[in-house]
Amino acid sequence: MTFDGIGTAVTPFGEFDNCIRVKTESIYLPSLTDTFIDYSWYYNSLSNVIARHQRSNFFEGHRSLVFQSNLNSSLSALYEEEIPSGIISYHNNGLFSFKNLSGQFLAHIYDLNGKLIQSRHVNLEDNSEIHFSLDESSENIYVLLLINKKTSSFLSKKFLK
Repeated sequence: MTFDGIGTAVTPFGEFDNCIRVKTESIYLPSLTDTFIDYSWYYNSLSNVIARHQRSNFFEGHRSLVFQSNLNSSLSALYEEEIPSGIISYHNNGLFSFKNLSGQFLAHIYDLNGKLIQSRHVNLEDNSEIHFSLDESSENIYVLLLINKKTSSFLSKKFLK
């Protein structure tokens, strides 16, 4: 599984900001040449898939593109979840500050190719600061993905190192 995108997803049901795309690749055994690739777009929570594209050479090049079948009820339910609305700020040398965020989170840093650079569990209180060691990372654009462990809702922050 690879996080490989962040931004606005455009579907027949509208545009959705703060979406992430996750790519999953599988290989069917015993051939080791038959593959299955799944791209999933998530809106505000890892439990809210708004679109999925699947492709396989196992089923003679099978491809499918599906959108959330009952978008309105799913989005209504989404707003009942605790969605983080805090602010993430990046300072130099791997220092992040978090305002209006508290709880237990998974923090992942990805490069723009979707490669996981660092991952760790963090406990945040309002106005927390967390330092990530990015000394060995080259100058580039990165994404901090912060996932609430209780609700699976997420926030993201692009930053330049």
